[in-house]
Amino acid sequence: MIPPPCVSPILSSSPHFQLTASGLSLPASLPPASLNAALAAAASSLRASSLTGAWRSELLPVASSFSSFSSSPLAIERGAAGCFAARGFGVHVNGYVRGEGGEVRLWVATRASDKGVCPGMLDHVVAGAINSECRDPLETVVKECGEEAGIPPEIAGRAVAAGTVEYEGLDGWTREGTGRVVPEEQQGYKRDTLFCYDLELPADFIPRPVDGEVGSFELMGLGEVRAAFEEGAAREFKGNCYPVVEGFLRRQGAWE
Repeated sequence: MIPPPCVSPILSSSPHFQLTASGLSLPASLPPASLNAALAAAASSLRASSLTGAWRSELLPVASSFSSFSSSPLAIERGAAGCFAARGFGVHVNGYVRGEGGEVRLWVATRASDKGVCPGMLDHVVAGAINSECRDPLETVVKECGEEAGIPPEIAGRAVAAGTVEYEGLDGWTREGTGRVVPEEQQGYKRDTLFCYDLELPADFIPRPVDGEVGSFELMGLGEVRAAFEEGAAREFKGNCYPVVEGFLRRQGAWE
């Protein structure tokens, strides 16, 4: 799963990395501090070689499943996770309002134009990675709601779990809108699980950009949201939003 161009920078970053018939490995006998130091050195080496995704200065626990995620002592820089095909976990929130006549509309974000991943594309009102500092999905929802959209905890805490979405594949789609074209052999590999939430917001509440992740918010009718799924749509969602938004539309009876 490790892209071939990444092998040399990783091997040169630490004497602990070993190349075997099955791939790159670190000795299981190393203490967590040494393993994390090797992973950090590798991430920095990959960044210096322009092989990582957008650098986030955010650590993600390294785990093969969510059951071991909360207790994993290992962590890797989010921007380099794809270079190791590390499994990622995140939250996506469908923030919606219901009118007096029952009409449902969805708050949709437009990502900031200077984002390293999919700048200017449509996105959920709130979404983010579950990281080393906050390993609980709902707690991450509450944290991200405040940081990205100014949604207070007493509202964010009402979010209702709506299942999960899993996907895996090359991460070239994360460069959409950046003007950066990465050959397939240099692309990382994403293996992500998204915890999906529906959050009904008060009709008079207006989300606001807080941390610079979002350029603007707008309230869309479900027909307008559905139009973004059409081939050649003038406005498109970030790639991993589509299955989450589709699930919401289905729950609202707005998917044909």
